[in-house]
Parts: sequence; C-alpha cells; structure tokens
Amino acid sequence: MTAASHAGAAPVPLARGSIAALALMGITAFLVRLDAAASTLALPSIQRDLSIDAAGLEWTTLSYMVASAAFAVPAGTLADRLGKRRVYVAGIVLFAIGSVLCALSPHIYALILGRIIAGIGGATVAVLAMAILASSVPRPQIPRIVGLWAAVSSSAAVIAPALTGLVVESIGWRWFFGMNVVPLLLAAVIVTRALPPLEGHREGRVAVMSLALLTGGVLAITGALSLLGGAGSDTGTLMVLVLGIVLLAAFGLQERRATQQLIPWRAFARSPIPVCLLLLAVISWSVT
Repeated sequence: MTAASHAGAAPVPLARGSIAALALMGITAFLVRLDAAASTLALPSIQRDLSIDAAGLEWTTLSYMVASAAFAVPAGTLADRLGKRRVYVAGIVLFAIGSVLCALSPHIYALILGRIIAGIGGATVAVLAMAILASSVPRPQIPRIVGLWAAVSSSAAVIAPALTGLVVESIGWRWFFGMNVVPLLLAAVIVTRALPPLEGHREGRVAVMSLALLTGGVLAITGALSLLGGAGSDTGTLMVLVLGIVLLAAFGLQERRATQQLIPWRAFARSPIPVCLLLLAVISWSVT
C-alpha cells in the first residue's frame, strides 16, 4: 500500500467553517429541546398564572405545533431564493420575538400569538439547520459532522427537561421563555459572522399551487392528529384529517406534472446524503 493510499484513508480534519456549523447545530438543537420541554413542564404553572381552562391550555401547545408544521416547507422555499443564512437568521429573530412575547404575555391570546411566532421561527431554524450544514461542510466531512451533531442534540434532550424544571420551579415560567433570548442572539452572531452568505440559487416562479397543497395538507393533518381525543368534535376532526390526506394526494399529482417542482426529487435519487439530512431535519423539527 502506497503513501498516497494511506493519505487517502486518513480522516479529513475539521475545517473552521465545519466547527462553526457544528456549534450552530448544537445551539439550535438545544434551543429546540428547551422549547419542547416547556410544552410539558411549564404548562401547569402557566395555567395557574393566566387562569387558562383545558381548551386554552391545549391551544397553547397546538398553536406552536401547527405553526411549525405549516411553515416548514415555505421556509425552505424562501431559503432557496433569498439565501439560507439570511432566512435562518430571520428564523432565529422570529423565535426570539416569540419567546419575548410569551415571557411578557398578560393573557392567553398573547401567549398563543407568541407561540405561533416562535413556531414559525422554530420550524425555520430546524429545517434550515441541515441545509446549512450540507452547504458549509465539505462532502467527506458530512457523516462525521452529522454524527457529532446528533450526539450534541441527544445530550441537549437529556439536559433540557431538568434545566426547564429548575427554572420554572425556582424563578417562574416567564423566565424560561426570557432566558432563550441570549443564546438565540448568540446563535444569530455565529451564523452571521462564521458562515458564508449561502445565497439562494433557485430561480423562476414559486410553485404556488404545490406549496399551498402541501402546506394545507400538513396543517390539516397536524391539527387533526393533535385534536383527536381532545375537546374538539371527533367527526369534524376526522373530516379535517381526511381533507389533509386529500390535499397531500393532490400535491403528489401536482408535483408529477409540474415543470417547476417544489421539492427537487431528483437530488434524492442521485445521492443518499440528502435523504439522511432530510430525515435528521424531520426528526429535529418533529420534537417541536
């Protein structure tokens, strides 16, 4: 075996951009896990403080989930045209605004509005994290970086519940949302200063029909599954679920005949890496 062979087998060192991207992934994962923990650990305190009934408490959680589901695909579409870094930073800012609004909310309506804004920002952050990773890390390093990111993400999932419980029980649930702002600003600084602009590359008209069908289908299915067994009408909920399935089926038919597709399906056929990144993005986003 030649020296060249040994050199080819040597692990590729992490570049500075890769380390910055990994740090960004860790911060993102930690914030997402923290916010997810709030939906279970902080709700009893929120209910007592704001005098929320069971239905209002359900909508507090549902609003974030539905907003995240509805904006996941539009976030990717915007990033393809406006640039990943720019849209990612916008998502971080929205997440921070939603967190501040939740922390200062005097009533249930302000809290739900804050959760919706945070849900849109959270979906943007979670979906674009993998796209930024793939764009800023050399191809041979992607499996290694993804593995490190998964380890950081898993450790955050373990730490977040205990940290959230400590904050909620000691200084109150409002501080839980408020304490997110500083790490969010830190993440925005890391993205802006350490990563390239990652300008958008797709041109032409936006596939509005495909976008509407997919967003509507995901929105209907997410809302219906969340309401099943809850306070809503079971018959009406099932009708919404069926509507969501029909919309997704219509989206599939629309994509097959569209000249400007919403999702670049051929990229998944050429390489398994986009599939792996998509699965990790879905897992990261689903915990919200």
